[in-house]
Amino acid sequence: TGDQKEMTQQVAARARGDAEIYRLLISGRNDAWMPRIEGLTKEAGTSFVTLGAAHMVGPDGIVAQLRRRGVTVTRLDVR
Repeated sequence: TGDQKEMTQQVAARARGDAEIYRLLISGRNDAWMPRIEGLTKEAGTSFVTLGAAHMVGPDGIVAQLRRRGVTVTRLDVR
């Protein structure tokens, strides 16, 4: 439904339930992708990256990591 708050709560609950699985499936993958995604932000023009919703939300999410690095991230609402 695009409810970012609800998705963040669901991902956080799963992280609390099994930290190792969360690290393997979410945060570790996000960390591995960041150099390439950040590199795209330094190229001329507009970059578009698509990921599963769980990778977008929360403090370990790609959006939060990019914003901490000073990158402007815009959510597209395609409803």
